[in-house]
Amino acid sequence: MGIYDKLKLNPFFLNDQQIGWVKDTVSGMSKEEKIGQLFCLVSYSSDEDFLKSVATKYPAGGSMGRGMPIEHVILLTSVLPRAARV
Repeated sequence: MGIYDKLKLNPFFLNDQQIGWVKDTVSGMSKEEKIGQLFCLVSYSSDEDFLKSVATKYPAGGSMGRGMPIEHVILLTSVLPRAARV
């Protein structure tokens, strides 16, 4: 069983089309982008321009909004994915 075949199993349950997207996405990523997926940024800012610059300068696999009001966390989780390539 290949590595991508395992995505059909628990906990992912991806279909062939979804697995194709994963293969295409991973093959199009640079080494830096792949390494960045291992990291999660901690953000204390809700400044949209700052968040966009962070998303492009430090592409990461995720983000956490620590000590922020819920409205700022919502902004964080909506701005970063739109600004990131992956």
